[in-house]
Amino acid sequence: MLLTIVPDSDYVLDSLQLNGVVKMPQQNLYFFYMPRENIVVDATFKSIYNYMGNVTINYHDSDGNIIKSSDVHENVGGIITYTAPVITGYKLMAGQENTVTFDITEDGQTFEHTFVYEMVFFNVTLNETLNGNVTGGGTYSSGEMVYLNAIPDNHYNFDGWYEGETKVSSLPQYSFIATRDISLTPIFKAMPKGYLEVTTVGGGMVMLNDLEYLPANYKMQYYQDADITLTATADSGYVFAYWENG
Repeated sequence: MLLTIVPDSDYVLDSLQLNGVVKMPQQNLYFFYMPRENIVVDATFKSIYNYMGNVTINYHDSDGNIIKSSDVHENVGGIITYTAPVITGYKLMAGQENTVTFDITEDGQTFEHTFVYEMVFFNVTLNETLNGNVTGGGTYSSGEMVYLNAIPDNHYNFDGWYEGETKVSSLPQYSFIATRDISLTPIFKAMPKGYLEVTTVGGGMVMLNDLEYLPANYKMQYYQDADITLTATADSGYVFAYWENG
């Protein structure tokens, strides 16, 4: 007698028993001689999705060093489609497909695939300028933080960081993520000046910054951040009265 075993869609034969005895059919066919007693056939089936396959994905740099790796699982009958991810600081080397596909056709099936990446670098160029100093220019890997610092000379203020004619920041300490080549120019501007006028009335003299006595009527321009100290000294027979502003 020929026994034909027909699983439903998405199922496979798991085991076959005749009167409790395990049999091994060939391609879902089993031939046997019919005995005189009754035969009890017990066939069990499993979903094909109870079986798994595995793909190991490796990510290497151009020197063969492992950046990271991961495993992807899929049921038998399924398809694994994997796209190379974006990795900060790296790009996929030329000549590779960025998507790979694997058909899982049997239980325990394994595949391995390697994507090769290369590091990406960007140049941060700080153009030369007068009236101050800057730090932070150089070469940075993609995704790396860039920290710039501008220090104005005496009597100058920092105006801003400019890319061409566009001001990108007014802060002397400016940070950003390196995503492209960039050329920045720091601009420093002279501080405004104001007049200092000192008029001495009565008997006494005024000393400027503990260095020299001023004439009775003094007028001079100074930068807005200048340190100025005035000291009034009364002549004999006089006492200092007050300072008057305006």
